Amino acid sequence: MDTHATPTVYLGIDSKSRSYLLGSLYDLHLSVSVEVTFLENVFPFRRFQHKSTPASLLWGTEKTTAEGDPRLGMFDSHDPSGLTKVLDRQTLKSIGAVPADDSGISSEEPPTTADAEETKAEPPLNLKRSARLQAVEQNDSRLWWSADRDVSSENIMLVLTEAALQTITPKNGYQAVKSSSSAQWIAAMNREKLCHIKNGTFGEEWKDGCSSTKPIPADWVFKIKHRGPPIDETDLQPKQFKARVVIRGQFMKEGLDYNDTFAPVAKPVTLRALLAMATKYGCKLKAGDVETAFLASEMDCEVWVKMPPFWGNRSDPITGVTSEQPPRRLLKGVPGIPQGSRLFYETFQAELKQMGYIPSKADKCLFLNQTVSERTAVLIWVDDFIFMCEKEQTWDKFLARLRQRFTIPNVGPLRSFLGMEILYNPEAKTMFVSQTSTIETLLERAGMSDCNPTPVPCQAGTTFSKKDCPDPPSAKSTEYSSLIALANFLACWTRPDIAFVVNKLCKFMANPGDVHWQALKYLLRYLRGTKSKGLCFNFGTSGNVKGVHGYSDSSHADCPDTSRSTLAYVFYYSGAVLSWYSKLHTFVTTCTNHSEYAALFLAAKEAQWLVYLFEELETGQALTPIPIFVDSSGVVSLVFNPVDHQSNKHVRIACHYARELAEEKIIAPQRIPAEHNMADIFTKPLAALLFKQLLPVSDPPTKST
Repeated sequence: MDTHATPTVYLGIDSKSRSYLLGSLYDLHLSVSVEVTFLENVFPFRRFQHKSTPASLLWGTEKTTAEGDPRLGMFDSHDPSGLTKVLDRQTLKSIGAVPADDSGISSEEPPTTADAEETKAEPPLNLKRSARLQAVEQNDSRLWWSADRDVSSENIMLVLTEAALQTITPKNGYQAVKSSSSAQWIAAMNREKLCHIKNGTFGEEWKDGCSSTKPIPADWVFKIKHRGPPIDETDLQPKQFKARVVIRGQFMKEGLDYNDTFAPVAKPVTLRALLAMATKYGCKLKAGDVETAFLASEMDCEVWVKMPPFWGNRSDPITGVTSEQPPRRLLKGVPGIPQGSRLFYETFQAELKQMGYIPSKADKCLFLNQTVSERTAVLIWVDDFIFMCEKEQTWDKFLARLRQRFTIPNVGPLRSFLGMEILYNPEAKTMFVSQTSTIETLLERAGMSDCNPTPVPCQAGTTFSKKDCPDPPSAKSTEYSSLIALANFLACWTRPDIAFVVNKLCKFMANPGDVHWQALKYLLRYLRGTKSKGLCFNFGTSGNVKGVHGYSDSSHADCPDTSRSTLAYVFYYSGAVLSWYSKLHTFVTTCTNHSEYAALFLAAKEAQWLVYLFEELETGQALTPIPIFVDSSGVVSLVFNPVDHQSNKHVRIACHYARELAEEKIIAPQRIPAEHNMADIFTKPLAALLFKQLLPVSDPPTKST
């Protein structure tokens, strides 16, 4: 069950929308939804007779229901306070919300004789099985919630806890000041207000005729931050109540309230290049994040804001009439504005420039300081940053200067970044980057945490076609897209071994068929057995090819729908995987030599960009020509022997870019046997033996490493 799901009771089908009619377990509220997960072995409140208690015992005396309301009698008559509090295990068992076979724990109250006789007298019901469970019984891989999946009381409590916290969290300021925890919410609102006053977020007050723009409304957003076992509302600490002022950006107009909204982020290749460079030279790596980043940036347009409720009142000195605060001009960025990320990037970039750090020409999120003798670099990702240096004093000086302008509470050695776990040993010059926790989340979301592993991510000989898509379109495309999106996140950062199959499966996110679900399930089984694998940068051993080198390959006309070819390349830096690519080409190639030549063209473009990057990261080192290994002698001949004849006159001019770079000694294409081409793993499903030989990821280093 999704941890953000809200537990409800099924009441029937809504006659207007033809959706499921659901009754909330926490308040007098009906809702309709088409996204419902039925727990057919869980029967809340099954021990109580229908209409044995009025719903007012649960919801309080303020809310009443009419006679005959289907929600009457669904709740525990022995709990006058209702379910407005977080339920614990004992309460769940007492109301029957926990499956009878849960954890093998029997109820503390033994069944009475009447209950036993009633159970014995009732014949077994021939319940109609849902389509979800029918598909599982038919071994349909599209469905991950199986009948034998554990629905433990811990999982139910987590869902109920989250739902209960959402129920007691106010939706606006008026609910906050009238709630039972009004003192805590008002204190949180005051803390937020003092933060904005100290920061100077809002300027002068609105005066008639001062601006032709319409004030943008602002509002409060509330959140209870609680992790751990269920807890009563009265036991929450004051610091767990959070209040934030946000701008309702949907009312802002482009060209009037904001201009540009684009904000760059670092490329994954740039991050891996920085980590490889730090590992090679044993540099120090630090990480930090800027707190309330948007509040540190100046607005680029004139924007007036209608202050949120309860921001503060003022009294007229003559009449004594109290009125709300008038609109005020917005001077700093606030969450909700469309240009917030861009404003922060420009502010952070300006501060780094004053410190001597200039944006790289290859990546505008990489900042280098060429005025000092040691290697230093800063990589930013929105409000997170990585700092590389050789001396600890350089980091202390950099942090002290940065804290004069920004609030940076959390800093320290780089151990994780964007969900990646990083194990760094500067003495041994080794680094291991993995995403084990992300893989575990993916498997848990799919309900395959205990599945049997497979040796390869895709079975050899598998092809994917639009002919396998169902007609009418599948209703489970959302679940498929969610899983593929997370798998694609892995393939882009630390798992190049699944890049090929993820790229193929992404093409069917709108309408996946049974074949695609089976392939996705097979991929998850592979991740289950290799979740600890990742990228290993090892510069302490000898024998690796020095510098940057790459491989390119293609699979000619492997798409059965378009007859296009899959092109791929992979680049290494002294044995460490740096960059990879696997994608269906944009046009049809006429022969194998043509598709291999097009793949070399893509690899040549990446090689040129890597030259720009490493010329700034590793100054004074000879990088060119970059060897690019291909398994086609015809491609090598076509590069070094520009003979125009019948077999290649149809090749597009852009593909000859590789020939130009070869003439300029930037790349050096070389022939290599097909079984040694490391890019082959990105073009087609391979057998287990060859796949293991070309595997670009490795196991984590041992403690002795």
